[in-house]
Amino acid sequence: RLVCHVNYFSTLDVCQVLFPLLRPHARVVNVSSLNCHESFCDCSPAVQNRIKTAIHTIEDVNTFINDYVKAAQTNQHLKQGFDKYPYGMSKIGVTLMSAIQQKTFDDQGAEDIIVNSCDVGVGGWVATDMTAQYGVSIDKGAINPLFCALLPPNVKGPKGKFLYDAKEFDWWAT
Repeated sequence: RLVCHVNYFSTLDVCQVLFPLLRPHARVVNVSSLNCHESFCDCSPAVQNRIKTAIHTIEDVNTFINDYVKAAQTNQHLKQGFDKYPYGMSKIGVTLMSAIQQKTFDDQGAEDIIVNSCDVGVGGWVATDMTAQYGVSIDKGAINPLFCALLPPNVKGPKGKFLYDAKEFDWWAT
C-alpha cells in the first residue's frame, strides 16, 4: 500500500496541484521505471488486456491501482493476475497516468504542454546513498529526465510516452 501511495498517488497529487500553474511549452516529467515493463510482462493475460484496453481515465488508473492494493493486502494479488512486486505495479500506474495526462492536455487544446514518463537508470537504480551506491551514475540517471524536460518548443513528440535511454520504449510489449 505504501509503495503505491508514494509512487503513484503522491505523484498524481503533485500533478493535480501544479498543473493549473503550467504555461505554454511546459514539460512534465513523471519518474517511472523500466520495472513497469517487467511487471506488465509478469501480469496475467487478463490483467495485461485490462491495462491495454480498459484504462482510459485517471479514475480508471486509480481503480486499477486500488484493486491491486486490495488484492495484495489479502495476499490475493497473484491469484488475481497481478505482479508480485508493488514497485513495478506502482510504476505501471505512473506510466498510464502520464499518457492520460498528455491526452487530456491535447483534448483541452493546451498550447504545447508535453507529459512523458521515463526511467532513471536501470529499473530506477541510480548510485546514491539511498541505494548504497548501487546503480548507474547520477549523470547517467539524469539523461532521460533531462531529455524529456528539455524538449524544444512545438516538437511533435514524444508525447505521453515512456522513455528509456532517451528513446520511446513500448513498455507493454511482451
